[in-house]
Amino acid sequence: MRADWQEIPRGDVMPQYAGLYATMNPMGRIVMNRITYDKLGSPEAFVILYDRNNNRIGLKPAHGIVKNAYPALVSNNAGAKMVRAFRLLREHNIELPHTVQFCDADISDDGILILDLRTAKLSPRASAHKRRKPSDAS
Repeated sequence: MRADWQEIPRGDVMPQYAGLYATMNPMGRIVMNRITYDKLGSPEAFVILYDRNNNRIGLKPAHGIVKNAYPALVSNNAGAKMVRAFRLLREHNIELPHTVQFCDADISDDGILILDLRTAKLSPRASAHKRRKPSDAS
């Protein structure tokens, strides 16, 4: 069998920040890395969508003046952005016991970031934090 080698370029982006990355915590804060935000066109706000049938969240890029647009807030110094979506959790009875990571986050042909709650996993950082907590042993 003939090998089909492909060269992987080395760039200024660290591997953990190279792909689409998004999380959501129990307070409704959706955080995305800079790469995800840039691929969405670096919008100043997002319209939050919810697909009840498929239990998916959509973030549609928007201008800040658009009705129902939630601002893209600075999350950290690495360029991550945050959207506060607590109302989504309350209005649709979505309960998250811990921060979840959307491992299969995708951007649709319409430019909407799709976050599937059915396939979301416990965030590794949340899992590590949970292990560090002292036990309630008496």
